[in-house]
Amino acid sequence: MKKLIVTLMVALICFGTVFAGGAQQSSSSADEPFEIAVVVKFEHPWFDDMEIGIEEAAEELGVNAYMLTPADADASAQVALIESCIARGVDAICVVPNDPAALEPVLKKAQDAGIITIGHEAQSLENVTYDIEAFDNAVMGRRVMDDIVKFSGKDEGNYVFFVAQLTAETHMERFNACVEYQKEKYPGWNLIAGPVTDNANTQTTYEKTLELLTQYPDQIDAIITSDAASPVGVAQALRDKNMVGKVVSVGSSTPSTVIDLVKEGTCSAISLWRPADTGYVQVWAAKELLEGRTIESGDVIPRLGEVTVGGATGHVVVGGEEGCVDWDASNMDEFYF
Repeated sequence: MKKLIVTLMVALICFGTVFAGGAQQSSSSADEPFEIAVVVKFEHPWFDDMEIGIEEAAEELGVNAYMLTPADADASAQVALIESCIARGVDAICVVPNDPAALEPVLKKAQDAGIITIGHEAQSLENVTYDIEAFDNAVMGRRVMDDIVKFSGKDEGNYVFFVAQLTAETHMERFNACVEYQKEKYPGWNLIAGPVTDNANTQTTYEKTLELLTQYPDQIDAIITSDAASPVGVAQALRDKNMVGKVVSVGSSTPSTVIDLVKEGTCSAISLWRPADTGYVQVWAAKELLEGRTIESGDVIPRLGEVTVGGATGHVVVGGEEGCVDWDASNMDEFYF
C-alpha cells in the first residue's frame, strides 16, 4: 500500500506539472540531490528486498532515490510510471522490465529528455546507458561446485546436476561451467548423472531424484539443481529414501522457498544474487553517470566486485564473484524474500 500511495503521489505531481504547462526542469541543482527513480515489475518480497538496497544507496550516496511499483504486472503500467517520471523531470530512471521491448520507446523518450536510463535483468535493452546484471552464470556454476565440496566435507564423490531443459541457456551455462571447474579444481569428484532435465517441475524433480537414488544406491554424494522449485523435489526424495544428511543438496532458488529445507538439512545452500545489492548498484551507477563518469571492464564497483562490460548491446555490466551470494543456515537471518 505504501508503494501504491507513492506511485499515485508521483503521478499526481507529474499531472500538475504538465497541466500547468511548466518547462521540464532537472530535479537536481547546486543545493538539491539527484532524483533517481527505480521502477520495478510488481509487488513481491523480491522487490521489498531491492528497496532496502535503494534506500541504503540513497542515504550513503546523498541522493533522492526511491522505488516505484506498478499496480499491475504488465508493461503498460511500467510505461505509465516512466512517463510520469519524465514529466516530473527526474535525473535518472532505472527499470526492471516486465517486457523490455515494450519499454524501448518510452526509455528513448526519457533519453531524449536528458534523463539517464539504466536497466536490470534486461540485457537486450537498447535505450539504456547500462543494463546491470549481478553475475555471469558461469560464476554460479563454479559456486555450486564449491558448495557441494564445502557442505559434504569430502575431497571426492559423485554428483548429479539438474537443469530445467537442455534449451535453458542460463542453466546450461551453469552446468558447463560447473563441470569444467570440477575437472580442474576437484578431480576427485565425478559427474554421475547430468544434465538431468526436470522441466522446472517439482514433481518431476522428485520422481527423477528417486530414480537416481535407486539406480545409484549409496553412490550419490550431492545433487545440484538450477530451477527455484527443484530443491523442494530433491528434499522430498531424500526424506523418502532416508538420505537426509547423507546427500548434499545445493542450487539456485529463493530463501522463502527453501528456508524450511535448510532448517531441516534437506538443502544446504542456495546461490543467488541479493535484490538489495542490485538495487544499490542501479542507484550507484546512475549517480556515477550523472556526475560524468562511466563504467569500464575491470572496474571494481560496490557489491558486485570486478565487472565486465559488453554483451550483445555492448553496455551490459556483469558482476564478478561478489555478485553471487550464498544463503544458508549461517546467514538466513540477514536477508529473506
